Amino acid sequence: AVYILSGHTAWLFFSSATSSSMGEMVWSGGLFQRIYVPKLVFPVASVGASLINLLISLIPLILIAALTGVRITPALLVLPLSILLLAAFALGMGLLLATAAVYFADMLPVYDVALTLWMYATPIIYPIEIVPPNWLWLFQLNPVYHFVRLFRVPLYEGIVPDWQTWLTGTGFALAALALGAFVFTSRSNDYAYRV
Repeated sequence: AVYILSGHTAWLFFSSATSSSMGEMVWSGGLFQRIYVPKLVFPVASVGASLINLLISLIPLILIAALTGVRITPALLVLPLSILLLAAFALGMGLLLATAAVYFADMLPVYDVALTLWMYATPIIYPIEIVPPNWLWLFQLNPVYHFVRLFRVPLYEGIVPDWQTWLTGTGFALAALALGAFVFTSRSNDYAYRV
């Protein structure tokens, strides 16, 4: 139960943060035309709201872990860093997707379908050990795989994730955040006319 719940909790945060970032940009179009509002506020607020939900959901998750006999260890102290990296990646992706949603009206339903496929391509409800070794490299190209591991390993296995996972997660988070911020800010003057 803790294996699935920990992966699903991280995934729900990512999917809700990115989806609501797109939605807020599309639904706030009328506000852009009436008053000046920094456009960056909407994706950041979406990720912030999802982050609060994630922090609240940690309480029952840790309680379930304790009740089911999962060992609670000091490795939980690295969980804030795991969450920070996941939030940075979600914000970067949210900025990219919000920009795309402004230009392409069908992005929201298309992304919902893509999220479902993405979830099944990420080891959330199944262990990575069932994946054939020759296909493992393909799963490791999935950025969310690394963030789910950074979130799950301290909770479920009670250990600190290995340094390769930290480096890969940090790289994906910084790359997504930098690219998302660049694309979003470079197009921000067009949003009021496009939405």
